[in-house]
Amino acid sequence: SFLLLWYVGSVIVPDAIPAPDIVFGYTFEAITSAGPRGETGFDHLLTSLSRVAVIGAISLTATLAIGIMMGLNETVEDVVSMWLPLWMTTPDIIALLFFMILMGFQGISVIVVVSIFATPFGIVNIWEGIQDLDRELIEMGQTFEAGTVTMWRHVYLPHLLPYVFASSRYLLGQIWKLVLVGEAIGLNTGMGSIVRLWFTLGEITPIIAYLVLFMVVVLGIEYIVLKPLEHHFFRWRPE
Repeated sequence: SFLLLWYVGSVIVPDAIPAPDIVFGYTFEAITSAGPRGETGFDHLLTSLSRVAVIGAISLTATLAIGIMMGLNETVEDVVSMWLPLWMTTPDIIALLFFMILMGFQGISVIVVVSIFATPFGIVNIWEGIQDLDRELIEMGQTFEAGTVTMWRHVYLPHLLPYVFASSRYLLGQIWKLVLVGEAIGLNTGMGSIVRLWFTLGEITPIIAYLVLFMVVVLGIEYIVLKPLEHHFFRWRPE
């Protein structure tokens, strides 16, 4: 139905909406052929993916560490929760511009700022997960003198895993978007930068083609990576 609607739109306003077959053909061409800057779309995709991977690793590690400490230590909870509203509401665009001017228009600037400003949203999720932990399970573990390793393996981690996967999905979406915005603002590599180039040239077909490529990658990460991992870690659950 989506493709049909897209095709109808391309028939009604062909100048504004290129037909699906044209976009898909251009997407394949962009992946395999060198573009205006001498790099293929696949090269730009790998560059963006590498930034997303680095930021994702940093953000998820910080999310787990800070979120768990907030749930287990009242002092950490009081300090971090006091700053969370400001941390979460700082405009990302302004932060990106500030860090790019401060550190230079390079990939490390995007990695730093996106890592900082994507993390608090995951922290809140993990923090909520720790707070929702069944206290009776902890008391039972203490009663039977379960060790720290046993408690983490059989109580804390199984309880937190759904929150970890939810945070991973949210962080992935947040990081992808911010990385592309950062690349579009001030970099010459990555998918965001090449989309900015086609925007300045007024070409709609390449922009939609890269959007299609972006959607394919995100769906691939969801159904090839996250879903199988989720199925593996939750295989103990009844159907």
